[in-house]
Amino acid sequence: MKLPPEYDVRIYRNVFACCGIGGLEVIVEVVGPDEEKIKAIDVKTVSKIMEFCEQEGIELGHHEVEKHEIL
Repeated sequence: MKLPPEYDVRIYRNVFACCGIGGLEVIVEVVGPDEEKIKAIDVKTVSKIMEFCEQEGIELGHHEVEKHEIL
């Protein structure tokens, strides 16, 4: 995806402190100045991840989108 220079998409594997690395869970973080653009980039990114999983035959379980802010 081509992004404006002030935006960044970061994808992390979900890691549990007590149990090690958990399954195929990922965290998608979108950083940038405008909340509406962030939401649009997030939707596009998650859609591409889901499309890839379907093409590869990876079963999709529960997914959710939550807003988290670091203060």
